[in-house]
Amino acid sequence: MKTLRFSLISGAIILGASALLAAPSDPSQADAATFHDHLVKHQLHTRWDGPPSRIDSEELRRAYGNRRFYFTFKAPPLPPGAQLPKLIERYNQAMEEHQKHALRITVGIDDKQRADTFRTAEDFNLGLMPVKTDDDVRIAAAAILSLIGNDQVYPAVISAREVNVTRTPAGWTCVVTRAREFDGKVEFDPSGHCTGAAKQLNYVPPVPP
Repeated sequence: MKTLRFSLISGAIILGASALLAAPSDPSQADAATFHDHLVKHQLHTRWDGPPSRIDSEELRRAYGNRRFYFTFKAPPLPPGAQLPKLIERYNQAMEEHQKHALRITVGIDDKQRADTFRTAEDFNLGLMPVKTDDDVRIAAAAILSLIGNDQVYPAVISAREVNVTRTPAGWTCVVTRAREFDGKVEFDPSGHCTGAAKQLNYVPPVPP
């Protein structure tokens, strides 16, 4: 039942996020090669087959200049249509294999064809625009939250208009909430350095009996 719930949640997020992505575009030959070499370097190439998907937005271009971003997301197998023991067993086996080999990674590629993984709060500071004002914070936070993906939440374009900003002596706290989708939070210190970034599912679809 746990794996069934996981798959239904993932499927709902995949479907919901597809409408939020910028128009997809194939990576250039150079970017595709750089992305592949990055996976090989980190021994991840056996977990991904095919070109990555690009994510692009005005906020990403303003926050990170000419750096191009690509991600992978392998959807889990669909649950069986009937609760039959043999079907459930096969589905659970497929889920185990999926969890071993599925790859979720976001990579930024600069104009010198250098690739970096963007996953932790510190990663998001690489090449980030100077963050000095509330408007800067909104753009940077939207870009960072757009790039975050995990088992439950797909990378997807987020607009600066969605970001709620609170400024304190400790810096800025930025929050984005999409009802029945996700809660996102990014934190910056007073110098504009990203110190925290997370995006979590806030909705669990009903599971069939």
